[in-house]
Amino acid sequence: MASRETHAPRDGRPPGHVPPLSPVERAFLAYDAAHPRVNLAIGGLTLMRGRAPALGEVRRWFRDRLPSLPRLSSALVPAGRRRSAWLPLDRDALTALVGERVLAPEQGHAGLVSAVDGLLQEAIPRGGPMWRAWLLHGHAEDEFALLYLGHHALHDGMSIPHRVAGALLGAEPAGPPPPGRRAQVRHRPSLRETARGGVNLTRGFWPLARPEASGVWTGERRLTWTFTDLDLLRHAAGEHRTTVNTIFLAGLTTVLREWPGSPWYDLSEPVRRPWALVPMNTRGRPGDGVLGNRFVPFRIQLPCDEPSPARRLAILHAATERGKGDGRTAAESGLGAVMPGWLARTLVELTQSSRHSHLLATNVPGPDRPLQLAGRPVTGFVPVSYLPAGQPLGAALTTYRETACVAFVTDSGCPDPGDLGDRWLHAVRDLASTTRRREEAW
Repeated sequence: MASRETHAPRDGRPPGHVPPLSPVERAFLAYDAAHPRVNLAIGGLTLMRGRAPALGEVRRWFRDRLPSLPRLSSALVPAGRRRSAWLPLDRDALTALVGERVLAPEQGHAGLVSAVDGLLQEAIPRGGPMWRAWLLHGHAEDEFALLYLGHHALHDGMSIPHRVAGALLGAEPAGPPPPGRRAQVRHRPSLRETARGGVNLTRGFWPLARPEASGVWTGERRLTWTFTDLDLLRHAAGEHRTTVNTIFLAGLTTVLREWPGSPWYDLSEPVRRPWALVPMNTRGRPGDGVLGNRFVPFRIQLPCDEPSPARRLAILHAATERGKGDGRTAAESGLGAVMPGWLARTLVELTQSSRHSHLLATNVPGPDRPLQLAGRPVTGFVPVSYLPAGQPLGAALTTYRETACVAFVTDSGCPDPGDLGDRWLHAVRDLASTTRRREEAW
């Protein structure tokens, strides 16, 4: 679903011009207003090596780099008739959005997790800048972190490690986008391709997901994560002739089978397969385009009822391959920017409904180039997703250079999520040690 910011400014527009929100982005604002318990702030926790810089140094670092991100340099203010407009703000005022939390050394990693969980409960106020950031330090002698959160109407998950982190954590300020610069021209789908993709997008809403039998959720998120070598996922994918994304989903099915708080346990018989909402990037390459929302919703049923990990992987591989060729990306390219507002609001409301999916599972390949903050190198990136209304669990995979991170967000009403990452990693290691020959023998 396209954002109008995916096209470069026309000639004659000033540097840093911010095009209006796309229909889908306005729909995310409407969804936010309709579900006050849902916090649509998404982002990432960036871990860095070295002693933490002073807050003033971090704010100056941001000040020099914000011009390259016009949406982050502006406030979203009411403009009448249920519309909003971008109002550029002074960079010195914007740096006040970067806060600080000093953690107790004796709390270590647990103190960092607790601080992040607390900040995840803070909503982004309407009528102003749509993002916040915090410097977190004191929990370790030679490590500190930066938590960034931005409203989903501002950008999708793919934008965060590439456009936001790439600009704010680059070695040199990029400056504002020059006027008249054209974005890379994408394939323009034909009317037939767009229609086919639209039909398949509509078909994806059927059948309805079975509602969970129990669960009263608070909407308060908790975050847990685990790092591993990206080579482990690549090796597992190579052994089974599939993709890293499918390995991620296969590991997730094991987590859902084992974790006591899994929505799989709440589903009614006879069908006990949860549906996962898996957003599909439509940019081509992950870093293409500028800040905005460029994705289509794709739903996949997770075969948690299948006891064999290899069989679950094979089922997921077949389902994801079918999804790649059904034309949904053409529907996004052809319809996203011109979709009527009422239709965009309906689609967003439906795709986020618990009658459409039971959890959000997203894969965001991150940047390959090294990033830094004031000379301190980035060592890892933890994705932060949101929880749609009525959903207790979400999972996200991202990469930074040769490191992969799987992160889980859970509702505070769920059992302890602390071992979710370890369960997923154990499942992936098992897949990596299972050759395709053994899989076919099963």
